[in-house]
Amino acid sequence: STSDLFRDTVTGYMSVSEENSSISLNNSRAKYALLPVWFLNTTWNGKNFAFAMNGQTGRLVGDLPADTRKFWGLEILITIVIAAIVLLVMWLLR
Repeated sequence: STSDLFRDTVTGYMSVSEENSSISLNNSRAKYALLPVWFLNTTWNGKNFAFAMNGQTGRLVGDLPADTRKFWGLEILITIVIAAIVLLVMWLLR
């Protein structure tokens, strides 16, 4: 999976060939994980997304699909509301 992640960072080429690879873990420690863990795959807008969910806490890890239009729309709305509050406070303090 590490090789796949590195390969995905290369852009602008029709294909990528790996000539040599050496991936090793140094000074690694084992960490305990809670069970149950749910591994989920979904497709959204033609793209595959894989993620894991802790069955006890509901915490998600992975690349979750997101609607960027909704994100930026909410971001702009929050900015407008904050700007309006600041302007109102400045006007009241004159």
